[in-house]
Amino acid sequence: MDLALPGLAHLHVLVDAAGAIRSAHATMSGGACAPVEDGGAPLDALVREAMRVCPGPGGGRVADDRVGLWRVERYDTAQGAALVLVRTNAVTDRLEDLGLPEAVCRMLEELGGPARRGLVLVLGDMNAGKSTLAATLLKRWLVRHGGIAFAWADPPEHDLDGPVGTGCCISVNIAAEQYGDAVVAARRSRARYFYFGEPRLDPAILAVVQASLSGPVCLSTAHGAGLIPGLIAFSAAAARVDSRAYEQLASGLAAAFHVRVESGVRRSRLVVTEHLVLGQGHGDTGRSHIRAGNLGQLGNLIRPLRAA
Repeated sequence: MDLALPGLAHLHVLVDAAGAIRSAHATMSGGACAPVEDGGAPLDALVREAMRVCPGPGGGRVADDRVGLWRVERYDTAQGAALVLVRTNAVTDRLEDLGLPEAVCRMLEELGGPARRGLVLVLGDMNAGKSTLAATLLKRWLVRHGGIAFAWADPPEHDLDGPVGTGCCISVNIAAEQYGDAVVAARRSRARYFYFGEPRLDPAILAVVQASLSGPVCLSTAHGAGLIPGLIAFSAAAARVDSRAYEQLASGLAAAFHVRVESGVRRSRLVVTEHLVLGQGHGDTGRSHIRAGNLGQLGNLIRPLRAA
């Protein structure tokens, strides 16, 4: 199998105690799954590198000259290990390349402007393109507006480190439970942007919310089957750590977008299905709903963007 095959999304590989491949299955972007009959030397090399990067249970990433990056999760099994390898495509600063309409691209770009602040949240199901959109958007902001960005992800899905346009991104490899301490240290950096790869732990989610109050534009992904369910889950996770989280999110949230991938005849494209952009004032209706913990009431403010 060609690991650079268009549409290949995941590999699930079982490895025995000696490190030999017992079986491998490939999942395509449309969801079809089939055994890999002959992965050959490229698959052997990929698995060896994945086992080196993840000598025990946990996550990491593997660079591939032809494919880009693979995100790796390792699980120990009774007979060895199971590897889940997710292919992450290289990202540019061109939102248009994702298939987004011009109006949506313009709205997203403006959220990172010099006068902006607060949290921009990208929500979606698994494999919905959340990280791809967020990474592309961060690069677009740096090209368009310049400045310094700090990026944290556990594990990193995209290679963001280094100069981008007139700006620069500093990608820091840390565990998600360290997000809070990392934000405190980075506040002294005068960075314009903070980027968070999907925080899953409650304290990490709270750290993202609190970071949005400190000045930089914060960009984060989060899991959610819809915009409102995603916001409810995100805010509830933060509130389990700090009862003031709803007040903090009401002050810090700037916008939220729900995304999914839509398969086409020639290529897939990213679709922003819903969006919410909050007003700047303390008394904004949306902020009042969040402050009161009534996120379900945001439904009247959410707008579809598919036809934009």
